[in-house]
Amino acid sequence: MPEIQFPPLHSLHFAVIVMTDKESIMRDQAKYIPRTPPYTPFQESVWILPATDVPEPFVLSSTGITRRDPRYHISRPKGAWYFVLECILAGRGHLFGDNRHIQPGPGDVYLLPPDLPNEYYTIASDPWEKIWFNISGDLIHALVDSYQLTGLIYLPKAGLEKEFRSGLEIVRSARGDAHTALAAQFTAIFSRMHHLHGHQQSGCSAEGILLKDYLDGHWREPFSLAELSRHIGKSPSQTLRIFYADYGITPGVYYQKRRFQMAIRYLEDTRSPIRTIANLLNFANEFHFSAWFKKQSGLSPKFYRNQSRCRATAGPSFP
Repeated sequence: MPEIQFPPLHSLHFAVIVMTDKESIMRDQAKYIPRTPPYTPFQESVWILPATDVPEPFVLSSTGITRRDPRYHISRPKGAWYFVLECILAGRGHLFGDNRHIQPGPGDVYLLPPDLPNEYYTIASDPWEKIWFNISGDLIHALVDSYQLTGLIYLPKAGLEKEFRSGLEIVRSARGDAHTALAAQFTAIFSRMHHLHGHQQSGCSAEGILLKDYLDGHWREPFSLAELSRHIGKSPSQTLRIFYADYGITPGVYYQKRRFQMAIRYLEDTRSPIRTIANLLNFANEFHFSAWFKKQSGLSPKFYRNQSRCRATAGPSFP
């Protein structure tokens, strides 16, 4: 589907879109599917998905990229009939909703639920650039409920730009399986948001969450403090302080614990040979793996596996 281009906006007079009762007409129309991209007075590129012959579990009202327009200002006194999901790529602004005032910046993600009065606008001296999805339908409600993302969700430094760009590209390409692919992409985004939201409620910093998630996804690779530091743009000493403040251990210790957890799972839940497990955990050979495992647990991998199987077959004991 070709990109919808809008003429450049030369006037610098402040513009505000106010969503009024016109939107309320659509609130109960769950099957609403737009046929053409909605008009926007701002510097934005907008796309929609083509209609399908069968009902889909979600509706994409529209998606797009907001360019760096100093006039950008949205006000919805009665909320929208859809969820608003946005990722800030650059710039800064203000968001009001759910009795909160938030100042989203680069890397931040937020989700606004239907019927929530809200207002958001960019800072004219540093305008937003952002990717957004206006979505509704049974699938979206199910994801929000399942992943406990109720109310206004704000996730600073979420690290989800790649996922948002992938979702946007699915729509832009208008490929035959676009609805299926986009449903999977929304599931991945909401799953990640659930994970980040849980960490956020625990009081961990955004940078600490990014560090832990990086280690969780790279436990097979050799540990590198320098690489970990580059991931959040901090010095090695700052990285150590951030991680320790959030989790009470160093990233190196956490990395070893994570690898040990995976080794335990392979030994208990699979019949893979020790040599294969050593390879999966990226050890040079089974001897290096066995020595490392014994240092962690006091037992060899073979002895640990045998003990684990004995416990499993013995069943519960009764007095």
